[in-house]
Amino acid sequence: MSQLNGSEKPEDKTKKQWEVLHRKAVAIIRQWIDQSIFHHVAKDTRADELWQKLESMYERQSAQNKASLIRRIVNLKYKDGHSVSEHLSDFQGLVNQLTTMKLALDDEVQALLLLSSLPDSWETLVVSVSNSAPNGKLTMDIVKDSMLNEEARRKELGIAKIEIPTSRTLKIEVTADGDQNQCQDQEEKSHVIIATSPDIRGESAES
Repeated sequence: MSQLNGSEKPEDKTKKQWEVLHRKAVAIIRQWIDQSIFHHVAKDTRADELWQKLESMYERQSAQNKASLIRRIVNLKYKDGHSVSEHLSDFQGLVNQLTTMKLALDDEVQALLLLSSLPDSWETLVVSVSNSAPNGKLTMDIVKDSMLNEEARRKELGIAKIEIPTSRTLKIEVTADGDQNQCQDQEEKSHVIIATSPDIRGESAES
């Protein structure tokens, strides 16, 4: 096979022998080609030309895969209430895939991307970690430790994500003065909601 790396026929081979070697090599290569791209190389009879075409195709595909992974890392977002460890694992998995494609992200870049994956409810932590970074440089260890510590702190305090329904779906009771409404839903009896929107108060009064 190594004889076929060049395009020039060796002196100790006849033209027919050279063509036969190429066809044999092409047949072997085609056995390992995915069906999705087989039609691109179906007419090639020279091993060197076939190999160059495959290299070109897979280089383009590799670039597309890299772009796709970068997009997935940038769009990866942590959701309140989910496991921080699982989020870190998902993030590291994408970084590892890039590394296998010979595209290694700097540790500080990884740290910044991970920190940017946090939601607005974690903004206090983001600011705190950013301001306390040694020499203004974040590391993955700093960000990961901070996230895990924050998760533990929130669990101890019982901080959970609270989803507030839209104003039009609130079950409310209008008081005599019409200024203060108390939620009648059993799960929200402890919450007091101030009605400041005219359409809420109007709809409530009509009901």
